[in-house]
Amino acid sequence: MFGDFEILKKCKTTNARVSRFTLNNNTLDLPIFMPVGTYGAIKGVPVEDLKEQMILSNTYHLRNLKKNVKNFMKWKGSMLTDSGGFQIGSLPNVEVTEEGVLFDKKLFTPEESMDIQMGLGADIIMQLDEVVNPNDPIDKIEVACKRSIRWLDRCIKQVYGSEDEENPKRVKENLPQIKLEARNQILFPIVTGGLDDSLRQYSIDEIVKRNPKGLAIGGLSGGEAKSEFARTVLYCTTHLPDSIPRYVMGVGYPEDIVICSALGTDMSDCVYPTRTARFGRMFSDTGDIYITNKLKGETKKRQDCDCFTCKNYSLAYLSMLKGTTNFCILTTIHNMHYMRNLTRRIREAILKDEYPEFIKNYMNTRYEKVPEWIVDVLKKVNVEV
Repeated sequence: MFGDFEILKKCKTTNARVSRFTLNNNTLDLPIFMPVGTYGAIKGVPVEDLKEQMILSNTYHLRNLKKNVKNFMKWKGSMLTDSGGFQIGSLPNVEVTEEGVLFDKKLFTPEESMDIQMGLGADIIMQLDEVVNPNDPIDKIEVACKRSIRWLDRCIKQVYGSEDEENPKRVKENLPQIKLEARNQILFPIVTGGLDDSLRQYSIDEIVKRNPKGLAIGGLSGGEAKSEFARTVLYCTTHLPDSIPRYVMGVGYPEDIVICSALGTDMSDCVYPTRTARFGRMFSDTGDIYITNKLKGETKKRQDCDCFTCKNYSLAYLSMLKGTTNFCILTTIHNMHYMRNLTRRIREAILKDEYPEFIKNYMNTRYEKVPEWIVDVLKKVNVEV
């Protein structure tokens, strides 16, 4: 049934789990990684060649499309759209007010974000939150955290509220899946609060009161120390309900996917795998391969990979192509295949009760010396590497 979330297996050692999340005509196998198609397309990969279960598109960049983007691009898989807040927050001369985000003399509100995302037809839409850097002063983070909850209520009212005008309490304190589910869409709130546990707890408590069918852990991957990032993710997963999917935003390094799965997250996204591919970085368990004019030592890192690129082309050939469109296409195909395969291996290891061993083997294969922050965070979920 649409919106159903079922946990199939929990790791006995870590917080990892394998689950299924049913969306419109598609059931996701979690954990999952979502590549980012900013304008409704993954650069270099035709839609018919996409093998992902789900992709992400950007509301800000598609705000003027005024079409169902899945139908427009003929994408039969699932899609999540972000709220547009991160992209707008990255622009110069942006002003945040209680009403919304003012940029280029235009006001972008929670209500507008909802209207655009509903029109784009994504399976999962995200609330508009106030985006701040996790290293910002605590008073600024607190203001943004509490404003994000108020904006969440405005998002809820925009997508569900017309059915509940006679009962404002229901709009404020619950998240009824009426109006939006009729469109086969689900709204995810975003847990904010920077690196502060008390603010994270405030955000979690307020969001859980509204009974969402899934949520995101946001406000990270903004330059904070990796150890603080991991500690905050673990705090959130430990205090969130088990009964809904947890999406950690902006995570795309392969080792981070392995770690966040161990911490208890189910979904992630990032531009990193596809963007870094275009600059010549190919993922490998034995350490990333850098395609340069001099490939000394890099060929040793290449594994048996059954993606289209690796089955058909040598690293020397790819090196010759560097700087061309064909190069970007071939390296992107490889990195997307690697991320799909990595999450599949994670799911299989959890199902076989072998995830701690998988983590140890992965980290010790990827690094000559495992970084201290990884050692420390994995200890918190009972894994020694």
